[in-house]
Amino acid sequence: MKLDIFSKKNILDERQEQTLCKLESRCFWLLWWGLLAVIIVQRLMGKSAEDLAAEGLLFLAVCLYMLVECIRNGIWDRHIKPTAGANVVGPLWLGPWCPFSP
Repeated sequence: MKLDIFSKKNILDERQEQTLCKLESRCFWLLWWGLLAVIIVQRLMGKSAEDLAAEGLLFLAVCLYMLVECIRNGIWDRHIKPTAGANVVGPLWLGPWCPFSP
């Protein structure tokens, strides 16, 4: 079984590429302005710098938005083909770095 899941060639068509760029742009600015607002509000409320729960929740919301929109638009990635091998190799490669893994 050949696990050639990564391609340097862009496999998205022009519409998908434009959609992905718009999604990435929206996610970035939502995250940036949201985190800035949360940090300012927390500091005005006298909270310590160690209190990062709100920032973590906002980051999770942006990640979920990106995931849902990419699935809804049928976009996988610019370089990785959506194959069974990619679905097996991805979690195996990322699993050891996951903070929730035992």
